[in-house]
Parts: sequence; structure tokens; C-alpha cells
Amino acid sequence: MRLGLLEEVCLTSEDFGWVVGFLEGEGSFRRAKDGTLSVHAGQVNKEPLDRLQSLLGGSVYPASAEYQRKRGVKASDSWTWVIRSGEAAKLMLSSYKLLSNKRKEQVRVALGVDGIIIEALILASEGKL
Repeated sequence: MRLGLLEEVCLTSEDFGWVVGFLEGEGSFRRAKDGTLSVHAGQVNKEPLDRLQSLLGGSVYPASAEYQRKRGVKASDSWTWVIRSGEAAKLMLSSYKLLSNKRKEQVRVALGVDGIIIEALILASEGKL
């Protein structure tokens, strides 16, 4: 099943719900200073990040807590999943309607557009506009 704007990614409704729920709790939606869009999720447990990667692509890489430990902060090494650029924009738009207001605001800021424009883009992609 093809869902939303992720046309090249076929997800079941269950998998899409899991992705959005996981990103709601653990994700962040960003725009870098150079304008690159990205969606990130970090965890001590690598398994859910591997699942994100298998479903959506992107990269999983280790995030060392060595710097924090040197400063006396108790911290564990962790893992980060990231997807960038066009794929990140597609994920932001296709998950937008299911996100909390906090996450929707992150998406609006990252995309640099108003919520009404995002809603119009979503409706257009669904053939409803």
C-alpha cells in the first residue's frame, strides 16, 4: 500500500502508524543552517531505529556520549536514525495530519510554511484539491 507522499515507499497502515507514533515520541523535524531538511530519532536501543531504516531508508549511526561523560554527566552511548532532504520533506508532509501540535510546529518551522499551505499540499497530493 502506498501512503501519502511517500510514493516510492510501500508501507502497511500498521507500519505507517508505528512510524508516526515512534516519531511523535522520539523524533524531531529540522532544517539545518544550509537549508537541508531532516527527520531524526535517537535511542539507546538500536532495534527501533533499524526498523525505521528498513521501512523508510535513511541512516543509523552511533552517537557517543563520551563528551557528556567527560563533563561528569551520567550518559549512555546511543544511536541516531536520520533521513534527509526530499525524503525528509515527504515524511514530514505524509505524517503531518497525525502529529501533535508540538510536532506540527516543528514541521512548519522546518518547511518554512504555514499550516494552511501544508494542508493544501496534502489535499493536492491526495487528489482532493
